[in-house]
Amino acid sequence: MSNRYGSSALLRPTTPVGFRLWPQGRIITVGPGGFYDYDTIQAAITEGVAQTPTVTNRITVWVAPGIYNEALTMSDFVDVKAIGTPEETTIRQADATIVTMDQDCVLEGFTIDLNAPTVARSMIIDNAVVRLRMRVRKCIFTITTPGAFAHRVVSLTAASSMDIEECQGAPGGGATAIINVEAGATVNLRWNDFNVASATTLALRCTAAATINSRDNANRGVGAVCNVSLGTVLFELDSNDTETAAVVTGGLVAWKSGRQTYEVWSGVRVGD
Repeated sequence: MSNRYGSSALLRPTTPVGFRLWPQGRIITVGPGGFYDYDTIQAAITEGVAQTPTVTNRITVWVAPGIYNEALTMSDFVDVKAIGTPEETTIRQADATIVTMDQDCVLEGFTIDLNAPTVARSMIIDNAVVRLRMRVRKCIFTITTPGAFAHRVVSLTAASSMDIEECQGAPGGGATAIINVEAGATVNLRWNDFNVASATTLALRCTAAATINSRDNANRGVGAVCNVSLGTVLFELDSNDTETAAVVTGGLVAWKSGRQTYEVWSGVRVGD
């Protein structure tokens, strides 16, 4: 596959006047105006796959500020990162899943916006396939005109694993779960700020032998922080997690320090 320059080489464009310097390394660039390798993120990911990346020879797709109206299918060892801030760089999709993750890849630095959904949607998924070592960092999750649907920001429905760090969001809708984990999946949360914006919204939903490990997260607002059914949510005892309430059905919510579990929540936190 060739890029707009007629070459399959990973090119770094001339930096436009007043724009940030591009990072060094094996990269592909995305942005408007003809200064970049591609003008869509998915085309850059496809080019990255063609370059046969490996765990020790990764490719980074660097994305310039702008609004990108597209759905992404990520790929192994191809990381997608915004060169600016999440407020400057938006991936938006109308009424559809926005990002399908793959194994061992990173998504970093975007506003992820679901626009005017007409049914319940999941914004970031593993597509019911086991994907390990996925990572989402420094993203803002928004839903424009959510309606009364049970949306999910991140939904893992296979025995996948994902790290979610430094993200924030307050998506609305009916019975929304910000993080939904099922079927033996594991999610590690750190330094996130989720606003549980309505009484029907959950920060965390954990079922079917899945696990959520939470450390230094703010789960705040008016809804329940957890709904746990045959799953496990572990809060680090010495972290700065804040939480409101939990609904536990045949599962476990616990506070731990290292390997030692100190407190177990069966509807009301011990010690409250």
